[in-house]
Amino acid sequence: KPYNILAVTFTNKAAKEMQHRLHTLLGDKIKHYPVMGTFHSLCVQILRREIELLGYNKRFVIYDANDTESLIKKVMKDQGLDTKVIAPGLMKHIISQAKNQLQSPSDFAVEASDVMDRTAAQVYETYQAALKEHNALDFDDLLLETVRLFHEVPAILDRYQETWRYLHVDEYQDT
Repeated sequence: KPYNILAVTFTNKAAKEMQHRLHTLLGDKIKHYPVMGTFHSLCVQILRREIELLGYNKRFVIYDANDTESLIKKVMKDQGLDTKVIAPGLMKHIISQAKNQLQSPSDFAVEASDVMDRTAAQVYETYQAALKEHNALDFDDLLLETVRLFHEVPAILDRYQETWRYLHVDEYQDT
């Protein structure tokens, strides 16, 4: 059944192209199309339904790059860090890398081996608390929190695995 198919891609442009091609091929021949989108848009859909299980409100906001950097800069200043000596953009990059490795602030802190990483770990922890206080997620959190949801609430993972039995990853060979 089409609703048992999940098709994901990496860019909005590719997702729109995929949807357009399918609609061109099938038109109105089917009632329910497969779920299609980017990894991030799929995660937003899942989190809008399920995020209360992680202690957030369903009406969370998504911080863009500017919002993220501004909050990191505020956190750094509150911690007495000189943002002219340590660039907020560098902290943002380090935190983003940690999130893309699926590391929580505490996971990252355990592995912090030098002064910069230990500083980033402190910023990361406070930054995440500030995001939660504002009922906000940054772009990297969309993936991280979805994975966390699936790990912490296996019944939710089971439900999505039962729904989406077939997975198509566009351009997967490029990963």
